[in-house]
Amino acid sequence: MPNFPAGASESESLRRGAPGTAVASVARRRDFDARVVHLYATRVRSFAAETLRAYAYGVRSGQAADVCDQGLHDRIIGVYLETIPLRFVLEQAVRYRGAAAILEAFAVSPNVKVDLVLLGKFLEVQAAACWRAVPPPNRVRRASQGDSIGLLDLDPAAPSVVRWDLVANLVEENAVHALLDASERVAAHAQRGLANVLDDEDLAIVRALATGVGFAEIAEELGYSRRTLHRRTRAIWSRLGVSNRTQGMVAAERLGLVG
Repeated sequence: MPNFPAGASESESLRRGAPGTAVASVARRRDFDARVVHLYATRVRSFAAETLRAYAYGVRSGQAADVCDQGLHDRIIGVYLETIPLRFVLEQAVRYRGAAAILEAFAVSPNVKVDLVLLGKFLEVQAAACWRAVPPPNRVRRASQGDSIGLLDLDPAAPSVVRWDLVANLVEENAVHALLDASERVAAHAQRGLANVLDDEDLAIVRALATGVGFAEIAEELGYSRRTLHRRTRAIWSRLGVSNRTQGMVAAERLGLVG
């Protein structure tokens, strides 16, 4: 299971950044926004791919229907609920209501902005569908634990079947293809944003760590004290959204920084 964003209080602290300077605050916001956007986009990409596999079995290619077959819808929602915690689904939908604000941290093309808006609309619709798919007793219990989606202004009479035309104004299968393409483009852009938060010295440290050499040898080679190297390494892991060397190497490889 991936490391999902923590609660609102921690999220806000990340957005505020390190105290002292406006520059530090902006840098921290960029780091956090890049991680959030990358995580959301990759999860949507995974879900879109799963959905297309479901369509391969349940919907004829090119079929133009306004709504999904109920059985297919149930299978798709089941996959989604199994892979992503409900609380995270709801957090995604709420956060993506402010998609334009998130993108202010990046220099993006109009196409990427359009892609993120598409992801945002999908997340709002899908979060509502997931909420309705949860059995009422469990739904009440989750709401009592703070999982309510009141911020989404969900119409109680809204259909429980997802209308893909509300997402992309397309028939279902084409809409999912569009969603998959958009999520891939957004993920790639956020990945570049994450890579850019490391300066040349940070990259040198990451690449040295990737060789498997110990801290003492790396510190000597790069001219740091071990204490300074540990401090810089912790800062690097924080920027990459991880907490230790093992996770950091996985993140660095995924971002194309090593390997």
